[in-house]
Amino acid sequence: MDVLKAIHSSSIAFGLYFVAFLFFVQTIWSLFYLVRPESSARAFLFYNRILSVLIGIFTLSGVALALMGLKTPIATPGLKPGDSIVCGTQACQPLDPSRNWEHWMYTSFMVLSLVLVEVLLSGRFMERKVGARYLGLAAFFAFGAAVMVVRVVFLPGSTPGN
Repeated sequence: MDVLKAIHSSSIAFGLYFVAFLFFVQTIWSLFYLVRPESSARAFLFYNRILSVLIGIFTLSGVALALMGLKTPIATPGLKPGDSIVCGTQACQPLDPSRNWEHWMYTSFMVLSLVLVEVLLSGRFMERKVGARYLGLAAFFAFGAAVMVVRVVFLPGSTPGN
């Protein structure tokens, strides 16, 4: 279980918004395809696949931890009653179990956005030139979901202390 915790929280070692920064790079890069949708997308697809593997590792370790009974840090009690397990490291917030489902929701949005980017540029369901026009929107949505994943872990929601 400690290995899974280390894997799942390893992105925090690079900074809280490390994964969001990777999605921000993808968003900026995707804007290039608005100007030149017919250009080659091999490097962008490679970056998307590397990002998919990274997010897949984080997601699978999080699912395994959830199946073992652990929830998001804000939703998990810490040493003192009413505190989260991040008390003393990042923040000392009151307990908020409502954040757990939000963490799942935004993570699924990230994963689905990565799949959508792959589908848009691969040309499987629509012409690649048409899919490239919507690429920026899908990448921006993934960036927003990545920011929200971090936000719901470290900030209490509407029902702190319940």
